[in-house]
Amino acid sequence: MALAQAGYEVLLIGRTLPHSPPLPDQPYAQKRLSCFFHRGKAFYLEYNLRLLFFLLVHRFDAVCAADLDTLAPAFTAARLKGKPVVYDAHEYFTEVPELIGRPHTRRVWELLARAVVPRVDRAYTVGPALAEILSARYGVPFEAVRNVPVRKLNEAPSAKAPAPVVLYQGALNRGRGLEQAIDAMSSSPALPFGWPERAIYPKPLGNAFDWPGFKIRSVFWEGYRRTTCPEKPQKPGSDLTCWKPKA
Repeated sequence: MALAQAGYEVLLIGRTLPHSPPLPDQPYAQKRLSCFFHRGKAFYLEYNLRLLFFLLVHRFDAVCAADLDTLAPAFTAARLKGKPVVYDAHEYFTEVPELIGRPHTRRVWELLARAVVPRVDRAYTVGPALAEILSARYGVPFEAVRNVPVRKLNEAPSAKAPAPVVLYQGALNRGRGLEQAIDAMSSSPALPFGWPERAIYPKPLGNAFDWPGFKIRSVFWEGYRRTTCPEKPQKPGSDLTCWKPKA
């Protein structure tokens, strides 16, 4: 969004899922690649090959890889065309909970990172602490670019205090504190807990809501769009901060 508003011609590339809603209108171009596989090693291989072919047959002046799982095709296409490649590390990829306990898969991603990340032209991540860690690990300077919404000054929170709601906003991935939030809710069963309806969370969270007297209310509708999320939590409240040993 910021690049498009600054006058750059931007193309955002993603993938199509069976339940993907229509793309909303944006001030930049968008492209979805269709894959036969949707998960696992077969998906990563297929998507990377499709992305590489797409980049090779289309012109660009620079390519930005969103995280490590798109860096290999972006780097290859950029080098073959003599164009700069930018690495957007929005998490510590090789330390995410999904890879902990899977040493062989984790080793493959780490080998890829050590082979490619030191050779990118620019790199950035979500904050200065992670930027320092990644810079030291891969020997390339990482800048910090925070992904936060711009507050609309003309939209003040409602003066009427509503009933308190615990709101979890974001993808339901491991390591984001959702289990701890649910555990904490066991001492306040009267508070509703909001989360997206279209979400799949891996075990052992599946039965976390089977507690007597624990009231759950979903504040998002089926098939919610990410563009609508910032409209919901514009009310006074307190933040939930969770420090975990893993990324």
